[in-house]
Amino acid sequence: MPGFGRDARLTSKADYDRVFSDATGTGNRYFRVLGRSNGGQSARLGLIVSRKVDPRAVGRNRIKRLARETFRNRRDRLEGWDLVVLARPTARHAANADLRDALEHCWRRFINGARPPKAAHSPKA
Repeated sequence: MPGFGRDARLTSKADYDRVFSDATGTGNRYFRVLGRSNGGQSARLGLIVSRKVDPRAVGRNRIKRLARETFRNRRDRLEGWDLVVLARPTARHAANADLRDALEHCWRRFINGARPPKAAHSPKA
């Protein structure tokens, strides 16, 4: 199973801003997932799990750990996307299996249905 190294993560505010500026999205009861084409590169993931979701760090970390795990399992099929997972407060009390299923549903939507939006202009180097 591939790891979750630096090349698999959104690492800067600019990376997140690019996704938020022109995103295709999907969601469910526990998560909102936004995605943007990254020009055919390997998929990258960003996570946002606020204190509103769970005031305890251990709870927020559990949600992030599950998101990373499901992303690693699907990363090769999500090629071409930069993705941001935003957890919703309902995720706090959900069982791990329910969270995994919810994320798998989101990944399938991006793999099967959502298409990267056409770039209006080429990114500046």
